[in-house]
Amino acid sequence: MTEDTSLGIGDLAALTGVSVRTIRFYCDEGVLEPGRSAGGHRRFDRSAVDRLRLVRRLRTLGLGLPAIVAVLTGDRSLAEAVAAERRAADAELAALAWRRASLRAIEARGTSCWSSGAAASSSRCRARR
Repeated sequence: MTEDTSLGIGDLAALTGVSVRTIRFYCDEGVLEPGRSAGGHRRFDRSAVDRLRLVRRLRTLGLGLPAIVAVLTGDRSLAEAVAAERRAADAELAALAWRRASLRAIEARGTSCWSSGAAASSSRCRARR
């Protein structure tokens, strides 16, 4: 008799810290490909532990499931996926830097110059613009 070394979904969840519900979702999305027991229960080989840990790391870095699936299936290299996510983060940082500078400019001018009404049109506010 051969020993079954596959993992049940609860065992995989315990080993990786990923909830059973999330593992089921990942199976439905094609991130994980379980086998099935004679009773129809999901069974995972030991490589699913490393695969799921990689998925968690990439999700933490902001990669979406389509990008992760592309990496796992070999359609895209890990380096390409990470570089694309870094470019997206760079764009977000640039937008945040602009927003921060704009907020600082408003602070420096004083809030009364930005409100509606007579105060905003006063000569003191026009001079500051």
